[in-house]
Amino acid sequence: ISMMLINSHRSTDVPRPSMPGLIDVAGVHIKKAKPLPEDLQTFLDNSTHGVIYFSVGSYMKSTDMPVEKINLILHAFSQLKQNVLWKFENSSIGHLPPNVKIQSWLPQNDILAHPNVKVFISHGGIFGTQESIHWGVPMLCIPFFGDQFRNAMRSVQDGYARWLHFGKMTSDDLVQNLRLLINDPTYKQKAVELSRK
Repeated sequence: ISMMLINSHRSTDVPRPSMPGLIDVAGVHIKKAKPLPEDLQTFLDNSTHGVIYFSVGSYMKSTDMPVEKINLILHAFSQLKQNVLWKFENSSIGHLPPNVKIQSWLPQNDILAHPNVKVFISHGGIFGTQESIHWGVPMLCIPFFGDQFRNAMRSVQDGYARWLHFGKMTSDDLVQNLRLLINDPTYKQKAVELSRK
């Protein structure tokens, strides 16, 4: 093998030996933010208290969550003054709190680039984590499998994220962690600092 492109970056990964032909390319998928569809632009622009963006990626679907967990999450969101934009794949969710908007597909990179996004609730996938770092957005990680646990742990250690266990999560846990990420400026400061690096 003459060359390997590695999805890592020296500023965000632990120090490790390397050799010629190993090229770090983390973040290569991140593009300049494109204009948002009008309804999303209006939603984000008019969110005076900010927006929480929620997505569990493209492999897992929010619709696969147990109904009791979906209700727990909606109950938590109803207690927040921020608006919530949730990637939810169909309309089976039922009644939504007035501050929650769902859509089956969302342009994640372009949303994270919007200055009103305060927190990204994520499963901790590597691409979403890199996008969050790039745009300086604090994260609430709820990992499910694979490298998501390692990514979540590293994000917490870097100081711009918090971590919840999906199986044990309560509405109060969700509300308290989101409020902490929004109201404690150190999380945003760490996210911006890592973005600059």
